[in-house]
Amino acid sequence: MKKDPTPYLRHMLDSAEAVMNFASKHTYEELVNSDWNKAALIRNLEIIGEASTNISVEFRKQNPQIPWQDIIDFRNVAIHEYMEVDLHIVWNIVTLEIPILIDQLQELLQNKKGA
Repeated sequence: MKKDPTPYLRHMLDSAEAVMNFASKHTYEELVNSDWNKAALIRNLEIIGEASTNISVEFRKQNPQIPWQDIIDFRNVAIHEYMEVDLHIVWNIVTLEIPILIDQLQELLQNKKGA
């Protein structure tokens, strides 16, 4: 039985919005200087990646505009190689890629409602 991707897309969107909320109120220096901020931000990125792994390969192939494998790969690094996480990369993901992802997820969820 196929899993409905909707709850996972919503989890991704919720976490992406939480990340953007953080980024809109903090600087890179505040991220680097706070273990709590680092942990919270990376945890939300992990959730985005974990939710992506629960979306079927078929659905991901039908929606190639989202960089599914990059998202999943980052999650794997954050979980399994946590000492290797580069905060410059994290900040770039947050400030450059997450806004695009939010738009893409909103569009996917809107299209699913109309389907």
